[in-house]
Amino acid sequence: MSDALFYGKQFRILTIVDNFNRKCHATFVGQSNKGPDVVSILNQIKVQGGNIPQRVQVDNGTECI
Repeated sequence: MSDALFYGKQFRILTIVDNFNRKCHATFVGQSNKGPDVVSILNQIKVQGGNIPQRVQVDNGTECI
């Protein structure tokens, strides 16, 4: 997801949601989320004892190209 502040500065929100049970595992806000950011968030979920998905579905955002 992306949005802009009232003065025009853009930001993006990376959300990691389990589509089966609709549990949101993480959200990450930044100006530009890159592939390493996605890997870092998934590693944090793994360290916290969460399950890492076998398959990832993306919306073709620039952070996953």
